[in-house]
Amino acid sequence: MFDPIEIKKLYLFGTANPSPNDYNEHIRPLNASPASKSYDMNTYLTSGGGRFAYPSLFGAVEKFFAAENLDDRTYTFAELSTRLGLNDNDLEIKISQ
Repeated sequence: MFDPIEIKKLYLFGTANPSPNDYNEHIRPLNASPASKSYDMNTYLTSGGGRFAYPSLFGAVEKFFAAENLDDRTYTFAELSTRLGLNDNDLEIKISQ
């Protein structure tokens, strides 16, 4: 599943398999597109690191589901933040292990 060495190689070199002969030739330039790694979300949330994240411990989620003043439409973050009265603490997620 999550391999910290692979993630580090993707971040530094843009590939999980850089040339072992000269790593310096392969370090990504500053304007390179970010490398990505896809995970199966169901596996991540049931047996990976995501199983420790509880949305109910995230203040913004709590306020969203408790809100009574939201119409069924698309909102910007600024609009939601104002309507829900979000503060910095609401935007921090708490992890439980």
